[in-house]
Amino acid sequence: MVKDLFKFIFVAVIGLALTSCAKEVEESNRDIQERILDAYLQVNAEKWPNAKKYPSGLTILKFKQGEGEPTYRRTAVYVDYTLQGLDGTVTETTYPEVAKRIGTYTPSEYFGPQYMEIGFNSTYKGLEELLLMMNEGAEATFILPPWLTYKDSLQKGNTSSQVNGLYELKCNFMIKDIVKYEKDTIQKYVRKNYIQMDTLPGGIYFKKLYESGGDSLKTQVAQVRYVGKLLDGFVFDTNIEDTARKYGIYNKDNDYEPLSVDCEEDFKSMAENTSLVAGFCKALLAMSVGDVAVTIFNSDYGYTFNGKDPIGPYQPLQFWLYVESAEK
Repeated sequence: MVKDLFKFIFVAVIGLALTSCAKEVEESNRDIQERILDAYLQVNAEKWPNAKKYPSGLTILKFKQGEGEPTYRRTAVYVDYTLQGLDGTVTETTYPEVAKRIGTYTPSEYFGPQYMEIGFNSTYKGLEELLLMMNEGAEATFILPPWLTYKDSLQKGNTSSQVNGLYELKCNFMIKDIVKYEKDTIQKYVRKNYIQMDTLPGGIYFKKLYESGGDSLKTQVAQVRYVGKLLDGFVFDTNIEDTARKYGIYNKDNDYEPLSVDCEEDFKSMAENTSLVAGFCKALLAMSVGDVAVTIFNSDYGYTFNGKDPIGPYQPLQFWLYVESAEK
């Protein structure tokens, strides 16, 4: 591998030198990266005998078609991938084991399948081109040149990368209807983990684990302990120090005091007037001092289609809640 890397660097450097010696011409980054890409393919011809460079510049090195449904526009997919430079340096991955191996793993960062839309100007055009060739379960090793790392066709010059990226990507499954997918995912999770769970108006799942029998929190200022999780168990936030330490997300700058929440009459105004998501507010208004509860809701009541790092778009959320005290 080291020998091939030296060969690749040598070919690329000689190509650049000959061009600059022949004529002093100002080159675009695309010209430079295209020549580097061609040099890489020349040096690694034996490693990637079936490599195919498409007119757009997308270059597929290895491809294994999946046995599921073919993807198409106006849908979305969940994918796993690892991204590295042509020199083999890994810069991104969805796999925790890969992140641990290269020393970039942190428990506060989410590792797992990523949501990518096809045909909504929210995914790199080069990735869309590849995804439209795939069935569910397909795997590909490919090079995405920098000029294909734009999302909106009206902004082709606004690319996210300046260099060629080598991806290993798996298309796990396709989502045709994200609303139905979230609903089905939550229902399956609830059936598996809870014998019985109530639903609040709007489809929010809610269960009191301990009920004090106290008065409503409306118009009171409540002191709340909480743990926020994704349905796969990833803890993204808490104000309980022991829990933060247990899940590796402890931050010395946090005071880990109860969250003070001004409980209004309506959960929507609470969400608008605070940094809390609507599902959290709605569940809290169904509680009393001393209550312990868990709530699960879809992204309409969470971070919607935008997500909020480390939470991706269209992610159902669950919260464990405990009301320590409240006062007028």
